Parts: sequence; C-alpha cells; structure tokens
Amino acid sequence: MLVGRVFRRAWLGIVSFLIGAVKSAAWITTAASALCFAFVVSAQLTRLYQKGDWNLVPFTDLLEILQIPRPMSGTPLVQEILDLLLALPATILLLAIALVSYGIKRLVDRIKLPRHPAKTSPEDDRDLLAAIEQALDATSKRAKL
Repeated sequence: MLVGRVFRRAWLGIVSFLIGAVKSAAWITTAASALCFAFVVSAQLTRLYQKGDWNLVPFTDLLEILQIPRPMSGTPLVQEILDLLLALPATILLLAIALVSYGIKRLVDRIKLPRHPAKTSPEDDRDLLAAIEQALDATSKRAKL
C-alpha cells in the first residue's frame, strides 16, 4: 500500500511537471510570436506611411531578417509543405502560431490532477475526529491543573 502511494505521488509529480512545461512553452511561443507579429506590422505600417504601399513580407524574408537559417527537410513532400508555409505572409503565419499556442495552453489548463489521494473510508474520519477530541480533552485537563 505504501509503495503504491509513493509511485502514485511520483507519477502525479512527473505529470504535473510536464503540464507545467507545456504551459510554459505555450506561453513563450505565444509571447514570441506576438512580439514578432507586432514587429512585422509596425514595419509594414511604417512603409505604408512613408511610401504609400503595403508590402506583405513572406515568412522566409522574416527569417532572413532575424538571421535564422531556413529549415530543410529530407523528404520532398515535407519540404513542399514547408515551402508553402514559408511563402505565406509573416503576419498571417505569426498570428496563427500565436492563436494555436494560446489554444494549446488553454486546453492544458483544463487538465485537473488530484491533489490528495482519495480517502479510504468514513471510519478514518471518525478515528481522526476521536483523536482530535482526545487531544482537546487532554489539553483542557492540563489547563485546569
């Protein structure tokens, strides 16, 4: 019985840690993509104000500006999908990334883990109450002396 409790507590600790890690990663991804989105939109608005045209920046150009190497894949199908995604405007892709990562965080927030193991029986409660009453009686007897 004791070994089962230890393993259950360890398992719940590991799961709680992983849930926290997923939440943290989702928050970091949301914040980073929102900041990049704000950077791109502000650059586009500046260009619109100065030159009068709206330039949709592809995501590959954003990666070049940030000096991030372009991701490559070994299989042709995955590479075609990557090329398609990287050709999208950066604002659309960054907004989608922020929304999806925030949605993942909200889904993970719904997971409820038990904090305490379930009570074994109502008799345990009666025993606990009896022990508390005895302790109170003992302290009140000592106080009278």
